[in-house]
Amino acid sequence: MPSPASSSAASPLQLDLPPHARDIYVISPSGSIADRSRVQRARKFLQRHGFRLTLDPKALATYQQRFAGDDETRLEAFNRAAASAAPVVMASRGGYGLTRYLERFDFEALAASGKKWLGFSDFTAFHLAMLAKTGATTWAGPALVSHFDAQNPADVDATTLETLADALSDRLELVGFRCDGAPSGFEAEGVLWGGNLSLVCSLLGSTYFPRVDGGILFIEEVNEHPYRVERMMTQLLHTGVLDRQRAIVLGHFTWKQAEGDRYTMKRVWQWLRTQTSTPIITGLPFGHEATTLTLPHGAFVGLAVDRRTCYLVLPHGHGAAPVTPDDGAGADGPPASGNTGAKLPEADNPRSGSPVPDRVGANAAAQRATEPGEKDPGHQNTASTETAPRTLFGASLVPEANSPSHQSWQCWCGQTHD
Repeated sequence: MPSPASSSAASPLQLDLPPHARDIYVISPSGSIADRSRVQRARKFLQRHGFRLTLDPKALATYQQRFAGDDETRLEAFNRAAASAAPVVMASRGGYGLTRYLERFDFEALAASGKKWLGFSDFTAFHLAMLAKTGATTWAGPALVSHFDAQNPADVDATTLETLADALSDRLELVGFRCDGAPSGFEAEGVLWGGNLSLVCSLLGSTYFPRVDGGILFIEEVNEHPYRVERMMTQLLHTGVLDRQRAIVLGHFTWKQAEGDRYTMKRVWQWLRTQTSTPIITGLPFGHEATTLTLPHGAFVGLAVDRRTCYLVLPHGHGAAPVTPDDGAGADGPPASGNTGAKLPEADNPRSGSPVPDRVGANAAAQRATEPGEKDPGHQNTASTETAPRTLFGASLVPEANSPSHQSWQCWCGQTHD
């Protein structure tokens, strides 16, 4: 079970890592790391908790004062990672640069390597492209120096560390967090996908953007004015992406106010809820803040809301639903020549190969979001004090008897009890 969101890993936690979760190969696919001491601190921290890290030979490279090596250097790092003995590949940080060389990846070979590819922020481009091209599950989660390099180890978030360990150990089956934006009793199933909002929009209309119908879209953003976030969300709205989802789940949105502009993130979500019938749910602990969960991008998951608590039920083994080639229709509208992106199968039968029909329609009114709460997404709120639902999709959601009360938690995670 997890630790409170306000807790830290001041002393080594007993993570009980199986052999297949201990070894991590670290690459720098985007931005360079100016301060190398950050890598040493993060590496020491994770090794102290039982992980074994191998740095790619070019992980600390610098090119043109921004990139961790030129495009060829960073591409070769992926190939070295795929050929390594480590079962997990972690990005050192985000930044910018992955979209520069997406067309040079052999996605089928990377998927066939069986690695757990882990990262967030700019790594969203890789997650989306892998899903579009192969249907493979990758891992949206913390990066080395972004989440584990604190000067004081006590400042590293324990929930981030524990859920990383549980996810890599194939033990993470349930995530619960305080939420707003959907009526109690709301349930949905679908492919979990998304990531950083800017990166999602940057690939829209390309062959690297997966067509996911009936999915659960999660998004986060950092250092953007609310009106810019709204503009990007409007792009997803106008291209039909939002209406094709079962639910939209908002992670951390650390935002800044434009001078003289009092437009807030709360108003962004209020307006969007009037434009789409897809529920927009706030509160997911994911993104550019200390508490960041590790989530299986491209996996078929369940979602349920009970009063003010949202639950994500993750699949055993975290497998992805199989995909079939798209019919050439770009994710943002009419057919796009040469588009070979993926179309996910029927949500009610994740093993079928048929396209998912439009889910927005007859039952849209029943799934409409409720009025939002007073707190913006990204606010460090606490978990609901209400009792968890007994079952969801056949799995018991009652926390273990010896687990701490989740009343003081922003989120709690663990295993279901069948």
